[in-house]
Amino acid sequence: MQHDSTVAVCEDGNITCAISEERLNRIKNYWGCPERSLGIALRAIPSHATNLSVSISNLFTGQPYKNLAELEQQNTTKLIEIGSLCGITQILFGTKSGMNLMRWVFSKIHGFHCYLPKMQEVFKRYNFTGSQELVDHHTAHIYSTVYSSGFNECLAISLDMAGDGLSARICSFKNGLLEYLDYHPLYHSVALPYFYITHILGFTPQRHEGKITGLAAYGDGKEVLALLKRRYHYDKKKARMCNRGYYMGREVGALKKILSGYSREDISAGVQMHLEWVVTSLVDYWIKKTGHTNVAVAGGVFANVKLNQKINEHKRIKEIWIFPNMGDGGLSVGCSYYSWVHDNMNNGRLLMPKKLNNVYLGPEYSDKEIEEVLVEYNVEYTYYEDVERKVAEYLVKGKVVARFNCKMEFGPRALGNRSILYKADDVTVNQWLNKNLGRSEFMPFAPVLTEESAPKYLKIWPKSAYAAEFMTLCYEVTDKMRNDAPAAVHIDNTVRPQVVVRKNNPSLYKILTEYEKITGVPILINTSFNMHEEPIVCTPGDALRAFIDGNIDIIVLGKYVVYKNK
Repeated sequence: MQHDSTVAVCEDGNITCAISEERLNRIKNYWGCPERSLGIALRAIPSHATNLSVSISNLFTGQPYKNLAELEQQNTTKLIEIGSLCGITQILFGTKSGMNLMRWVFSKIHGFHCYLPKMQEVFKRYNFTGSQELVDHHTAHIYSTVYSSGFNECLAISLDMAGDGLSARICSFKNGLLEYLDYHPLYHSVALPYFYITHILGFTPQRHEGKITGLAAYGDGKEVLALLKRRYHYDKKKARMCNRGYYMGREVGALKKILSGYSREDISAGVQMHLEWVVTSLVDYWIKKTGHTNVAVAGGVFANVKLNQKINEHKRIKEIWIFPNMGDGGLSVGCSYYSWVHDNMNNGRLLMPKKLNNVYLGPEYSDKEIEEVLVEYNVEYTYYEDVERKVAEYLVKGKVVARFNCKMEFGPRALGNRSILYKADDVTVNQWLNKNLGRSEFMPFAPVLTEESAPKYLKIWPKSAYAAEFMTLCYEVTDKMRNDAPAAVHIDNTVRPQVVVRKNNPSLYKILTEYEKITGVPILINTSFNMHEEPIVCTPGDALRAFIDGNIDIIVLGKYVVYKNK
């Protein structure tokens, strides 16, 4: 529950429900009590369930409080770990702005302190009487990725800006046990240069880093990389990035002067190269030291799909797994795994990771509920039993189709159930569709393709095929991908694919195969179904409002089709 408040339910090692509060209250990156999500999650727990427990993770607690009651008894200022507070206060700004950020930090701490009673109220409302405990930030990240990986053993890495005073935790998983190997202080966070430069280039840190990743492909970053290496060095002996004593509160101003002669493309390329250099060096060190060939990662740093590609291409690595909700939204899943593992460990059982079948873990709406909303909005609609074939026909005609189907995805990526689909052979789509949706992006839309077709389009396939189901890393593409789906290929000859396995989303899979029957190509463009700076749609009402306000041709809600200009 940091800047993306979420709730998850784990039943015998399977995540059965997970949802972000922002999808329900429509406040992007909501930070506060996940009251509505808690209600959905608690209703999802079977009435016969026993041995219930709740684990919670947050930014500011640096101590192992045993439960929420103990935490509530502490003075608010004691919730702050000094390293975390100082780092957050000084990261971006100088003295004046730093004071404003200090006030913001204290408001968040106060908010956290106040919404604990709200959570207790929700528990009471749903007669929840299970145990409660707190899990530190990076431990939650580690558990989220290890126990969803399906690996029998692996190197596990959590990297992000900050959490409980740390920026990283390194672990080894073997024989059912996690061994803690190392940690990195916040001051030496690998995310700091990226954070600074996102701000310097006029974007919002911790929200728009993906724009920097996209811009990087257009620049020459060699000179900027050399400058950044002097300030943020990789220490081979400590196996971590070393911020060489630069005062964090003045770093933005210093970097602006140093980088003033470079284009935003070259700056982006340089900071991307720096991140890849530091993190791949770190990974290389630990896989050699531990002997692991599988790597499981989580934390906001691994939202960087180009970085994940570099790790995947490492010759010593057999497979990389990135937890699909790798940022702080994934902490709730890590906490739920933590409870499951430790409850069993206390009973003498060591548990092994299980693969996620999918991340369609949010709310689902019946035909009746969808039709009621269609009637409420007074729109003309048609019901199609074989709706997938109809969608494919619309796509062949060049229509933009918004799709609302079954359970909502968990995490930052739309994976077909709350997506906008379009054909992948129109190279102009990245300009006009982004404009229609009010977005500014520098990376092409992601391609969605069938598992069977992936070997023809993606190089080094099937390495890390499991991760590719969730759009979490890039692959270099073949000539056939460039020819069949040029709109999806970035200037650096890579794509960020979603590879669809039939059993995990049979309806989306059928759309692709029906489209292939007509065109010979099993690939479409997939982007999230939301307007600019809004959360991805959750309910049928959200979907219809976005459809009406946006420049989209067709919306498909389950088997109901609404055509804007029929």
